Amino acid sequence: MNNKTYIQYLFKDDDFFYVTTDVKRALGLEDILPNFHVITSVYDPLIPLLRNKNIHVFCLEEEVEKENMSVKSARQLFFHPKAQNYIHNQSSRPNILTFKPVEGMGEEKGEDGYEYIGNGRELNEQFEDKINFYQILKDNFKENMVPSIIGQLAELTYGNIRDQLGESLVIQFGKGWAGNTSFDVENESDFENLKKRFPQTHVRVSKRINGNTFLNNCCIYKNTIFHSSPAIQINGISWLNKNPLATSGREWGNKFLSSKETEEIRFLTEKMGRLLIKSTYRGYFGLDFIVDSVTGKVYVSEINARFTASCPFYTKLELGSEILPLYVYHLAEFLGKDIKKEYRRYEGIEGCEVNGELDKMSNLRVGTYKIEDDGTFDFENDSYDPAKILKDEVVLITDPKNSVKIQTNYPLLASPGKFQEKFEKIIKKEIITG
Repeated sequence: MNNKTYIQYLFKDDDFFYVTTDVKRALGLEDILPNFHVITSVYDPLIPLLRNKNIHVFCLEEEVEKENMSVKSARQLFFHPKAQNYIHNQSSRPNILTFKPVEGMGEEKGEDGYEYIGNGRELNEQFEDKINFYQILKDNFKENMVPSIIGQLAELTYGNIRDQLGESLVIQFGKGWAGNTSFDVENESDFENLKKRFPQTHVRVSKRINGNTFLNNCCIYKNTIFHSSPAIQINGISWLNKNPLATSGREWGNKFLSSKETEEIRFLTEKMGRLLIKSTYRGYFGLDFIVDSVTGKVYVSEINARFTASCPFYTKLELGSEILPLYVYHLAEFLGKDIKKEYRRYEGIEGCEVNGELDKMSNLRVGTYKIEDDGTFDFENDSYDPAKILKDEVVLITDPKNSVKIQTNYPLLASPGKFQEKFEKIIKKEIITG
């Protein structure tokens, strides 16, 4: 029995509803799980492609007048009367999935007949809040934590921080997303400007480590810790995102880690997993690490105590390599399913996902494109599965907000933070400028 057939058999009696304001978050197992529904708020070019594959999609924007669209979160979407009607008309035992834990869900399991497939928000914030996580690192990973200071911005002084951490700093708020509450500080002027804007905010001020960020996807299933091999995070590419701290993607299969560094990441991942288990955490999570470019020292940077941004993409790569995905173990953990208690971590998985938030973008369809010898794109089909493409093809997933994902099953980086020259030219010509 292959993995696809096995997954279909395992969940043949289970109804899943992925509630999200961004339909791309719901990808991964959408065309394998037998009874899978997407509940989303705004129309997306992916929706007709999903429906063409007989995947159920409820889009609130199609059900209400646009001027009445006030839904901005998964919680608001889930509790909207029309979404509730859809869910309960489709299933008497709905299993609810969200990208991030939703306030109240998880602590209220069984209310209104639904089961929330994930940890509660309170447990998530024990680890994911950067101020809380600092204390966890201090207590358990002192040798592998970035030197930092915690405090309210109004009460911190640049001179004291500089004496302890140096001039080049990163300031992070406790909560935030995709770098929107992380700030580079190069000098006293940068610090004072931030202090004026957010005087009452509690922050983590950290020494900037000159190195590269790596990540892995992980899952706790029946108190066993599974994890992927590390991927390098793509940061600081200004023509993809103006925010220098924003993540512009990630790549598996690169050669930018030594065997010693890889082993240290594995050790630290399993140590963090044991802490999570002790706190009753279950299912999917991800870890970020910074590796010093000169010394090779590995620092634990952040934790995503939930689904990761790369989960949909990495799940496709796992399936393409005939690996039972971590996502499946996550579902099985919360539904009490017995499956083989081992995860085959295939070190040969390769693939790159590039994220762009652009001011201006070509009007390109979602689907698979072939890269021609002259450096142009030709649309081939509406498949968006990166595991199934050839070496001269890419997958594009776009949305109306000038956001784009470019996905491959082969590496695109020539070095950390630098794409292969041919690929960079194609992106700038065919996607950004058209």
